[in-house]
Amino acid sequence: MRRIYLDTCLLIAYFYPRDSQNKHQISRDFFSRVNNMRNVELYCSHFTITEFTWAYVTKPEISDLQAHKIAHSLLLTNKIDRKYPFNLLNIEGKEKKYSFEDFFLDVETILLNTTPRPNLADAIHATIMKNNGIHEIVTFDISDFEHIEDIIPCRPEDIIR
Repeated sequence: MRRIYLDTCLLIAYFYPRDSQNKHQISRDFFSRVNNMRNVELYCSHFTITEFTWAYVTKPEISDLQAHKIAHSLLLTNKIDRKYPFNLLNIEGKEKKYSFEDFFLDVETILLNTTPRPNLADAIHATIMKNNGIHEIVTFDISDFEHIEDIIPCRPEDIIR
């Protein structure tokens, strides 16, 4: 089974029709096609949905309430637009004695050991992925992840070919 983590930018593109470079349509096609692929499972985290909410409200004409309703639906149903399922990950993976402090030490390790340095949000995503044994991330922003050890960034088009 191919396990793929969703970058926040795919959710933003899916829900925001005015996103640039045809990303809205690409993300819609991606989720529709992956939904029919039996060998692919999609994953994201609470952090993905939190980051989505934060970024989505910066879009023109998007209210806090609209962003909250989408985020609430994602968390309640574990489905994008109530159609496309995903699995919600915990930060610690399967480790029982993994603390919040351990998590941020792992994030810091990625930040300090990656050149060029990723931004904080991408280091958090990478840490969650590593803790859950997921190495692939689907993103429009390949350069954000390509230098992080053990993380393989993929474009949506590459996965559905």
